[in-house]
Amino acid sequence: MHRISTNANRHPARKWGFAAIFLAFSIANTVGAAEPPSAAKEDPTRRAAFTKAVGEVRLAMAGRDYPTARKHLKAATDAAQNFEDRKELARLETVADYLDQFFDGVRDCVAGLGSGEELLVKTTRVAIVEASRTELVIKTAGRMRNWRIEHLPTSLIMATSEKSFTADGPSKVLLGTFLTMDRNGDPDYARRLWQEASRAGYRKNVDQLLPELGSKKATEQIDPIKKKLATLAEMQMKARSLGDHRGLALAALAGVQEAMQAKRRDVAVRMAEIAVAAAKKSRSVSLMRQAVAVQRQVAAAR
Repeated sequence: MHRISTNANRHPARKWGFAAIFLAFSIANTVGAAEPPSAAKEDPTRRAAFTKAVGEVRLAMAGRDYPTARKHLKAATDAAQNFEDRKELARLETVADYLDQFFDGVRDCVAGLGSGEELLVKTTRVAIVEASRTELVIKTAGRMRNWRIEHLPTSLIMATSEKSFTADGPSKVLLGTFLTMDRNGDPDYARRLWQEASRAGYRKNVDQLLPELGSKKATEQIDPIKKKLATLAEMQMKARSLGDHRGLALAALAGVQEAMQAKRRDVAVRMAEIAVAAAKKSRSVSLMRQAVAVQRQVAAAR
């Protein structure tokens, strides 16, 4: 596993939450000396395969499906043709390793929480019921909620990590990586964290990662689930007749199923809202019942 580099054992070990992360003096995936451009003509089929694969890597990372991201990395490696391709692959491999380190730390942070302890999540206090390296159960507003660690809402991850956050360069690099790649992250905050890490002596790590801040917009543009939501929102603005609203409701209900299969509950919630509103305007009692039932299913999903 590639570890965050440091300056000659300046910090032999640091703690992210409750897990010690040992730092080695190397960025193992960084491409070294400049490589001269290849004179070989590019294969357009391999170019298309590479572009698709690295896009899929980022989409999988955004959805926290890291095993799938690794599979797409392998496909991208097979399709790479030049120095720039290998440089991008090296960066994505480093990102994958940093995300592994980050969630290993999050698991330790959660496991260190005690029953009855409180967390401040944005402006809401939640009570810890059970906490382990695999699952977190909380009570908020009289309701019990539980998540697998890999499915924790970003707000809970932030609250958990900040409670035991070690504000050193390596931790800022890891947290910044997560906030850059995660679908519900915060690239602006990630940039600030990386700037602070760079000033703390981790410039090489940060310089390698910075291009990913620019890739997030491109990733959003090729996100098919998000595209479908945008299409539904546009249909909603243009719908006028009963038939328009009925068609919108049916399209939104189909989108909900697709979003849930892709584990995109955030998008599914919005699509369900569109389905209910459109069904109501369609004046179809049966469609309204169907839309409300689906909305309840989405709300109950964890």
